[in-house]
Amino acid sequence: MSSQDVMVIAGLFVAAYLLQFYLSYLQMKHITKQYLELTDKYKGEYFIGMNRKKKIGCNPVVILVTDHRNMIQEFYMLDGLLVTARMKRVNLEEEVDIAELEHHKNYLKGKVGEKGFRALQNAAENIMNYC
Repeated sequence: MSSQDVMVIAGLFVAAYLLQFYLSYLQMKHITKQYLELTDKYKGEYFIGMNRKKKIGCNPVVILVTDHRNMIQEFYMLDGLLVTARMKRVNLEEEVDIAELEHHKNYLKGKVGEKGFRALQNAAENIMNYC
């Protein structure tokens, strides 16, 4: 392998790293924008909880809006392997009290999966601990 080949490979690695950094930046900017829009929309009326696990691997990010009765008003989740994933609204057909998530466990897991349900529980705990 010539030194020119090594330089090309090194250049590709640097380019891939910079692209990954830029796409991660765009994803975090999108999450922050979504959070700020919800904060402005529900200012003073609702509680907003966010969960982002700090573990290695693919973990969902959840933004949860509840009213004074702890009922979920809006629920957004980002789940995906790629940095191009975006926050998506999760539509719930029934009222869900965050203090009673276990009663709705099967319904919610059907909507968001096991990891999404755990992230939802953590966001709900953040809200309940704040109140």
